[in-house]
Amino acid sequence: MNAAQKAHLFHELAKMMKAGFHLDRSLDLLLEQHPAPASRHFLKRLREGLRTGERVTDAARASRALEDLDLSLMESGEMSGRLGDSFQHLSEYYEARGQGSRRARTALIYPLILAHLALILPALPALILGDQDRTAILTRTALTLVGFWAAIGGIALLWRWVRRAAETSPGWDGLLNKLPLIGAVRRHWALARFSQVMNSGLLAAITPSRLLPLAGDASGSGQFREGARQAAQAVQDGARLAPSLQATRRFPATFVRSLETAEESGSLDAETARWSALETSAAMDALQRASRWLPAAAYGLAVLYVVWRIFSMAYAIYSPVLQQLEM
Repeated sequence: MNAAQKAHLFHELAKMMKAGFHLDRSLDLLLEQHPAPASRHFLKRLREGLRTGERVTDAARASRALEDLDLSLMESGEMSGRLGDSFQHLSEYYEARGQGSRRARTALIYPLILAHLALILPALPALILGDQDRTAILTRTALTLVGFWAAIGGIALLWRWVRRAAETSPGWDGLLNKLPLIGAVRRHWALARFSQVMNSGLLAAITPSRLLPLAGDASGSGQFREGARQAAQAVQDGARLAPSLQATRRFPATFVRSLETAEESGSLDAETARWSALETSAAMDALQRASRWLPAAAYGLAVLYVVWRIFSMAYAIYSPVLQQLEM
């Protein structure tokens, strides 16, 4: 399923579950709406799993339609009895992600056109002067374009691998978090998901030592994941929650200090809910900035490259003439 399909599906599930519908009835209603093939496969597999007594998360995992991050949030929601909240958070995440992707794709049209123009320009002098085989020139230009798209595909695959590695690796996660624009989006979403799971678990009276690993997995951050496991062990040994998180040096200082005062006042559930809402809003704002400025940067680079190619082409055309004049 793509981001738009997931956003719609999770929104519908959250809406019906919060209205008091049982999950099996919600699945039947959604299947009656004739959803897209990928969504229909997921819903059918989920319904089959429920009928055979499977856990919701296990049935969703068997469908192979969701990412590990989705499954972690679903598992925490299922364990805490707040599956509707998990669906709502996933809906907001994929809706924002889909909107950002659409804006970025639209804004990248002109940079891509300019990039193609820049790749074709070097062949124009030879075609105009006619001093080389045209078939060879066109073949070379076509191979250049193929190489350009192969490079884009390779970069996309590498990014996908690194992004998934960052969900469990603190090193990769820290590296991506330092990237301009993209890093802010990742940091805010990770803390929003961590806070969301902590809030659901605290309301369901799940012990912190058991809840922290769930929140770390759901965050999608390798640093939070490792820090949550270290803190869970410390809490199990008798330490308090906020000092345990602070000792890992994996979480923002402001967040930890807020949890410390909330722990003293007995309002951890309200504080984690507040952080979840704040970080979700901040993540959406950061995503809008990234979808606006990253294509603009690509456009600027493409313009500079085209200008350089134009001057190179002009030099290639007029340099023989200038040499003859000098003689």
